[in-house]
Amino acid sequence: MKGRSIVPNGIFISAAFLALSMSGCATSRARSERLVQGWTADGYEELRTEFEKNLRSRGELGGAFAAYVDGQKVVDLWGGWADPKRTRPWNEDTSVVVFSATKGVGALVLAHLHSRGLFDYDAKVSEYWPEFAVKGKSDVTVRQLLSHQAGIVLTAEPLNPKDLDGLARILADTEPMWTPGDYHGYHAGTIGFAMQVLVNRLDPKHRSINRYLQEEIAGPLGADFTIGLPEGYDVSRKATLKPFSPAEAMLHLGEMPAGLRKAILNSKSLFWKSLGDGKADINGPAFTDGENPSGNGVATARGLAALYGEIAAGGNTIGLTRQTVDIIFGPPESPRLGRLDKVMNMEAYFGLGFQKPNPGNLWFCDDPNAIGFLGASGAIGVGDRRYALGFAYVTDRMSPGNQINDPRERALRDALYRAVRAQKGGNR
Repeated sequence: MKGRSIVPNGIFISAAFLALSMSGCATSRARSERLVQGWTADGYEELRTEFEKNLRSRGELGGAFAAYVDGQKVVDLWGGWADPKRTRPWNEDTSVVVFSATKGVGALVLAHLHSRGLFDYDAKVSEYWPEFAVKGKSDVTVRQLLSHQAGIVLTAEPLNPKDLDGLARILADTEPMWTPGDYHGYHAGTIGFAMQVLVNRLDPKHRSINRYLQEEIAGPLGADFTIGLPEGYDVSRKATLKPFSPAEAMLHLGEMPAGLRKAILNSKSLFWKSLGDGKADINGPAFTDGENPSGNGVATARGLAALYGEIAAGGNTIGLTRQTVDIIFGPPESPRLGRLDKVMNMEAYFGLGFQKPNPGNLWFCDDPNAIGFLGASGAIGVGDRRYALGFAYVTDRMSPGNQINDPRERALRDALYRAVRAQKGGNR
C-alpha cells in the first residue's frame, strides 16, 4: 500500500532528527542551583541534586520533574530556561509540548470510558465504528488497535485534526500493511486519531478527546495537561523547543538498537515513511491547533505525573474500576508472530494504548506490567502500580540520541526509585 502519514512528530524516537543541540549547558554550579526551583518531600532530596546535575553537566536547557506516591505529591521540581536563547526562566507553571507522551493520556481517557462500561477491549472495533470493518479489518479488536497491531500506519490522505468525520473516513478506508494481529508496528501518527474517533463514538455526549479529558479526568484532578491548545490558553507560559541538527543526531546513532539504526539509515524504510513530510513547525501555532492525541499534548510535569499517579493509586478520584486498573496493569500484548516492530525494526512492548517496559534494557522500570509513554523530546510519563507511583519528566531540549533511558530522565528516575524503595522498604 502506498500512502502518507500525517503527523511527523508523533514518533517517539528522536532519531527522526527532530531535536536538539548538545551544546549550551556550561552553567556554573551556583547558577544551576539558583535556577532549580520547587520542592521535595523528606527522603526525596536526591532528586534536586540530580536535577542540578542535569543543568550543570548533562546538557539540559530547561524542564521539570514531578512524582506522586499513594496519591500524594512527593517531588515537584523545575528549572533552567524556557527558550533556546535563555531569555525566559522555566517557571512553576511553564508548560511544553510532550509529543508522543500524549498517547498515554489518550489511553487513560479510553480506560475511563471502559470503567463506565461503554466498551470492551476485546470487542471488535467495528462494533463501535462500523465503517472500520473493511479492507481486512473486520476482526480487529480494540485491544489490537491500541497495541499497534492493526497495520494502519500510513494513510492515503493527510489527516486533519479538526475534521473528525474525515479522520473516521480516512482511517476506516486504510488498508493494513500486514494481517492485523500478526505483528505490531508503531502507529506514530495514526493511533491518536483512532483514539479520537473511538472516544467520540463511545462517549454518550460525543465529546472530543480533549474535552472529555478536561471534564472527566484532568479537571477533577487539577492536572495541567491539554491535547492541543484550547481557546484562551496562555501561550506565554509554553516553552520553546530547541531542535538538534541532523549532524548531531548522526553522532548519536551508536546509542540506538541495531535494528532501529538500520531503519534510520534507510531513507525508504517504513520508519521514515511513517514520519510524513517532516515540515511541521514544532514551535508554531499550527502544531497545537486542533487535537492530535498522537503528539500535540501540552503539559507541566506536575500535570502529567498527576494523571499517572491517579491510575497507579487505583483511580478512585476519577472513578476508575478495579477491573479496568487490573487490565491496564496487565502484561504487554503478544502479536502472533513476535515482538519485532515492523516500523521501528526493534523489539517493542505495548498494551492497551500504553508502552510497556522492555526487559532487555529495563526501560522505563523493572516491572513489565508498568505503563507509560515517551515523547520525541525525551518527555515521559510513567505509572508503577507496585508503589502507587506516577512520575513525569518534561523538557524543551530535544535529545539527539535514543530517548530510551535518556541520561537526564534516567538519573532522576533512578534517584526516585531509590527514595521510594527506602520509604516503602524492600524491592517490590
